[in-house]
Amino acid sequence: MLLLLAACQAGNKPDNASFTLAVIPDTQNYIDFRHQKEEGFELDSSELFIQQMQYIADHSFAKGGDIAFVASVGDVWLRLMRFDLRSNPARITVKTYSSYYTRYSSEVDEYASWYKAHEQPDMNDDEFHATDDYVINIDGFQQRFSSAFSAGRE
Repeated sequence: MLLLLAACQAGNKPDNASFTLAVIPDTQNYIDFRHQKEEGFELDSSELFIQQMQYIADHSFAKGGDIAFVASVGDVWLRLMRFDLRSNPARITVKTYSSYYTRYSSEVDEYASWYKAHEQPDMNDDEFHATDDYVINIDGFQQRFSSAFSAGRE
């Protein structure tokens, strides 16, 4: 943010005083193997990511374009959910996974120190890790959706 503000000071702006800030959402979702045609996804999102990066490079100030800054929104942490609808009660297991570290948050020693102070400052590290690794029980799921199970529509 400081870099952005410094670049916007009067002495640093171009003659026309306008520029574009490109914002890229959660990049890990673009390169996730599950978001590719080979895995049944509608498009290859990794190709989309490369196209966006090329567009930004081609339209940067350095190449005579109007894109002065690029910001990435997101934290490269995925919330992976495993659905077990046949168990009683049915359950969803949620774990937080880093596409950057290729490990679960509970396996990254620094994870709590990075995020806890801003999100849950009153928790200890173990309590904080538990918020990113948990099970949601869905009581009565089979009873409510028994017709779908008996018809083979899972």
